[in-house]
Amino acid sequence: MKCILIFDQLNDVMYSKCDPGFVKHLKKYARKEGFNLDKEENKEDKTLSTDELIQIFSPIVTSARVMGWQFSNSYISIQCDDGINLVFDEYMGHILIIIGKGEVQWLQRVIKTCSFFIKNLCGPDITLLRESSQVHDLLSNMIDTWCSLRHSDQNVLVEGVEQLSVSSELAATAIKALEMSAMCYKKIADFQNVHSFVLVHNKILSLYSSSRNNVDLCAADIITLSIIATSLQSCNKGTSTSSGDYSEHESKATTSEEEFYSLEASPTVRRKNQQQSNSSPVFNKDQTFSSVLLLTPRFLPHAVHISFLAPHIPLFTVLEVDNDYATESLCSSFYFTYCIQVLIHREDKKKVKSTFQTLDDAMKCLFEILKRKRGIVKSAPSHLTKQLSHKWDNIKKCFNEFAKHDSEDHLVRIESNLKPFVDQLRSLTRFLCLDQSVIILLETPGKKSTQIVHHHLNNFYDFLTVKALKNFDLSSGSTLSIHKYLQDFPGLVHFIYVDRKTHRVVAPTLNLGSTQCLISADKLWKMVDMGQQYLHDGYLQIIWKDSTFSYSYFCWFENSSGAPLKPSRTPVNLMEYVSIPGILCGDFYQRLISKCFAKKSSGGGWSGVKCYELYCVHLSLATSSCILEHTRRLAATVWEVSGIPTLNTDFV
Repeated sequence: MKCILIFDQLNDVMYSKCDPGFVKHLKKYARKEGFNLDKEENKEDKTLSTDELIQIFSPIVTSARVMGWQFSNSYISIQCDDGINLVFDEYMGHILIIIGKGEVQWLQRVIKTCSFFIKNLCGPDITLLRESSQVHDLLSNMIDTWCSLRHSDQNVLVEGVEQLSVSSELAATAIKALEMSAMCYKKIADFQNVHSFVLVHNKILSLYSSSRNNVDLCAADIITLSIIATSLQSCNKGTSTSSGDYSEHESKATTSEEEFYSLEASPTVRRKNQQQSNSSPVFNKDQTFSSVLLLTPRFLPHAVHISFLAPHIPLFTVLEVDNDYATESLCSSFYFTYCIQVLIHREDKKKVKSTFQTLDDAMKCLFEILKRKRGIVKSAPSHLTKQLSHKWDNIKKCFNEFAKHDSEDHLVRIESNLKPFVDQLRSLTRFLCLDQSVIILLETPGKKSTQIVHHHLNNFYDFLTVKALKNFDLSSGSTLSIHKYLQDFPGLVHFIYVDRKTHRVVAPTLNLGSTQCLISADKLWKMVDMGQQYLHDGYLQIIWKDSTFSYSYFCWFENSSGAPLKPSRTPVNLMEYVSIPGILCGDFYQRLISKCFAKKSSGGGWSGVKCYELYCVHLSLATSSCILEHTRRLAATVWEVSGIPTLNTDFV
């Protein structure tokens, strides 16, 4: 990756992340074209000013916006003669561009994942990236860390969560410790619902939820929080999240020979008069992290506290800040306002009217929530509510006039009133959903809860670290059960099993640096890429081989009783406009089910249809019939050796 850029509707730069070589290239290009550069610019300066970026990229950003807004034909990617690719995305009227030498599909995954992180950090208010240096830098670190982990951690590669296999006694001890730590927060009136969990090298040890009424933590949230923790630990050590091995994996897997990610070597846009806002996460001096984040699936605000019990063993506490769904209504209002802006540019008067009715419904819901919250400690200040109501009344008057006269002048008046309305929505979002002042309440209970969990698990840290690095190893055969298990699958080299109902992963631990590891990271990562590529094209089973190994990928469905389900229609040619496989770029598998089981999905089929994935690597001598037989038995018995039951339970 050479550069990630985000532009607002006026082509102003909201966010920039470039590698040093690309910065140097852009500066050289700007001088050659005679652009007006900063007169006080130092030629050795490795940063780019917003003026430089705007002058260079405004033509293509404007072109992309016109194609999308006026012609409904948005740019997806641009491929250049020298192998450079530009991939585009759009979020709340902002254009996201990633530039690099990687495959287009890889760059699309990066930019979609970046959009997901932005939703976690900013919600619909993307201007926070420009106004808060901490939010800006946290996003950069998360992108770096995710890219590094995706090319070194098979769980992040398939976007799933692996549970650490430990004895029932140790699991009970961990649950007891987490329950006691959660009680530290329940004494605070604002935090009645608490989630607490521990990761060991990004594998989950235990998770405790204080109430059954909690909004469940999704696997995407756990992955995101683990990325933040890994990034935090790397920054505290003063090291980069990338490594030589990682760069090699990326080069082989994505043909991105010049791409790398370095926290120290990622100069950003020089932001003038940048302010610290109440929407900035807090990096504490004691190497902890506290912030209000918006977590899936509804992107509701949660206060998050991360502390470290030991190296690579973070403790996470996630507290529900608000369950009135104000965030959902605000996001809907942002989105439909943006849709109206686009439709006005297209001069589609009919759709403008219908979209306004949807926006009106969202605003009614929002005002009802604000009314319910009146008098509560965390209610919106009356002046914010009154100003929003006043601006909304102005827009409604304009729409009523437009509905009567259907004139272009009224459309212009509507558009001119939308910007101050959006600004007021933004102010309300920051106060209700992203106000970081609430995390002051986490300081004292955060320290106490960390001490409690540390006291209970202190004697197990070394064991847990070793166990995480060798959770389930096919090559060792160190125990009778594993050795006996392997005898039933001659020729099996590696497998990755994923339950896409909970996104839980079972896979042998890879020791890529060991001579006992039969398969290289390059081959394994290419296998997963191949399987995901065919899945995106709608193919649920595929077997292929090279001179050394046979590879296979299978995706299948079962009902709640475990009986196999045959899709009512094949997804081939139906997945073209569905996001790429995974859960950080949108839950691909839920959409896959809706394509395969249209009738079931219309009645809440996600709860009734389960999806599973299995990647296998065999020696090349294995026949197709042997691979199919192994796949059937592996899917039925994999839980026996992993120690995790087949029941659809959580991590408690």
